[in-house]
Amino acid sequence: MAQPRDVVILGAGRNGLVTAFYLAKAGFKPLILERRPSVGGCAITEEFHPGFRCSRLAHGAGPMRSDIVRGMELEKHGLKTYTPDVRVLSLWGDGKPLVLHSDVARRSKRSPSFHKRTPRSTLNFRNPWPASTKLPIF
Repeated sequence: MAQPRDVVILGAGRNGLVTAFYLAKAGFKPLILERRPSVGGCAITEEFHPGFRCSRLAHGAGPMRSDIVRGMELEKHGLKTYTPDVRVLSLWGDGKPLVLHSDVARRSKRSPSFHKRTPRSTLNFRNPWPASTKLPIF
């Protein structure tokens, strides 16, 4: 016989999972329904080309808040984080990539030919995340 539930959550992406965690912690009995065979939503790591794997869209959604990571004790369950040296990579048709490093001094040491084509504002690019932000690897 099915157990009664207080809340039904549609979608087992990271928002649904976090919501269910905090509802359960508060004493509710959530039920999560997911149409895909795996949970995680945009945070699922998938192979997009033979030998190359990355999170589907977690990089676009931004890092998970550190208070949530701590509250859910995700590191105890295998979450690994890192601080990337490269914050932005844009591939150009001529094969020369635009690489914006976290470190502004390193960012300004690009090749002179590429630097002429690049707006000066990219040297002052400010990442929306603090330097101490660690991005999750799912």
